[in-house]
Amino acid sequence: MRALLWGRLKGFRKQWVLYLIMLILPIVFTYFFSMMGDQSKYKVSIVFDHDVAVQEKLLDELKKEETLQLENVSSSEMEEGIVNGGYEAGIYFDEKALNKIEQGIGPIDLVMYRTKDGASLELIEQAIMKAVNRVVNQQQLSKTIIAEVEGNLSLRNVSQLVQNAYQEELPVTVQASTLESETEVKYDPQFQALVGFTLFFTIYTIIFTLGEILEDRSKNILARITIAPVSTTKWFMANFIYSFLVGYSQIFILILFGKYVMNMDWGDHLTLLFTVLAFYVMATMAIGMLLCGFSKNMQQLNALTPIVAVSFAMIGGAYWPIEIVSNEILLKLAHITPIYHAMNALKSLVLYDHGVTAILTESFSLLGMTLILIVIGILLFKKQSKT
Repeated sequence: MRALLWGRLKGFRKQWVLYLIMLILPIVFTYFFSMMGDQSKYKVSIVFDHDVAVQEKLLDELKKEETLQLENVSSSEMEEGIVNGGYEAGIYFDEKALNKIEQGIGPIDLVMYRTKDGASLELIEQAIMKAVNRVVNQQQLSKTIIAEVEGNLSLRNVSQLVQNAYQEELPVTVQASTLESETEVKYDPQFQALVGFTLFFTIYTIIFTLGEILEDRSKNILARITIAPVSTTKWFMANFIYSFLVGYSQIFILILFGKYVMNMDWGDHLTLLFTVLAFYVMATMAIGMLLCGFSKNMQQLNALTPIVAVSFAMIGGAYWPIEIVSNEILLKLAHITPIYHAMNALKSLVLYDHGVTAILTESFSLLGMTLILIVIGILLFKKQSKT
């Protein structure tokens, strides 16, 4: 078996281009997708119908919103900018809205101008209303202070004092904790991108390296092995070990890249993390063996692999968090993919800092998948070899 394994490793020289491509692609996709996951600043124009005392305070609060890049312009400038695509949206504060804000009376109705609908508009609206509500609350507090304190106090002066007090120290500090932490959903775009694309592209590496057994069969190498003093079991084992080493080394390199180049924190359970990844490689290898059992030659395997890999990545949660999927059928189908179980286990270890008990179900699922599919794949492969 060692001679067979050594022969496979020497033959890896023919596969190094594929290996390198599958090593680079996850890094490239991670870079672009993690950048997309970062919050962007939306350029928004602000128009005030008339001047009020609270206008300056309102502008200050709006500028605190990190997702907004604000410009205080005239109505004509706002319309021109939106039409030309210079602004994502325009917010118009009419006289009624400004007076209600100054008096600390809610709710506040604002007018938003835009040329198209999209998710960004909801984020803009939320940021605007968040800032407006802060000002309304400060104005309400100022009016309460004036009503309770004797003396001639102006709303403007008290409002300024309240604003300064808010900036120095919040009147109330809230510390929250989740009682059932397992129901809390955490999302890290960098983690999702690197892990998802690593698991996805590793499928190609593992299956194509294992697919060399089809080349052995088509070139009658397998037939010569069967009459040689080498059992087919050892031949299968040599190919499995070779495929495992190639696939696992790719994942290992990408994990190290994430840690030392992208400064990703993989948590305190590295042993468990690499164990889960080993189970994933084994399960993917079993799927590769199953595909080899269905394929008559390497060309058929090349056609089947992208279909399986992309489908598994989509429903397994490699491209996007599985938590955003609400379709029950897709969630049920996700359980048949190794990516789903690997992603869940890795999230438990890295994002939620859970221990070994949190990954037992996913680990046994991967191991069970490995045993069942690899046996079926070998039987199908032997059946194909006899025909």
